[in-house]
Amino acid sequence: MSSQNSKSNWKTKINLRLISERPNLIDDFKKVLDMKLDFMNTWLPFIYLYAGGGIFFLMGLIIIRKSKALDMRQKRHRFWWKALIFGYFYFMALHAFLIIAALYL
Repeated sequence: MSSQNSKSNWKTKINLRLISERPNLIDDFKKVLDMKLDFMNTWLPFIYLYAGGGIFFLMGLIIIRKSKALDMRQKRHRFWWKALIFGYFYFMALHAFLIIAALYL
């Protein structure tokens, strides 16, 4: 029994040491809550994502059209063309709504 006590005591010491060295998660969470939601942390990434990314998205659409990978005479191809464009603007609107909700609600 003494060997089991020494083993469990050893494990307890290791666990206590790990717990004491772990950063305080509550303090980290408080820091996140105190973070300023200003232009640099909200709208600038939004603009970067949808303007910068939009340029690459538009280039991809142009490549699709010029390479004739999309035949606009086919109903199925027209559907996917519209789905791509709608999806881009849908996620942009959803992202903007969530930023506005985070800032003002």
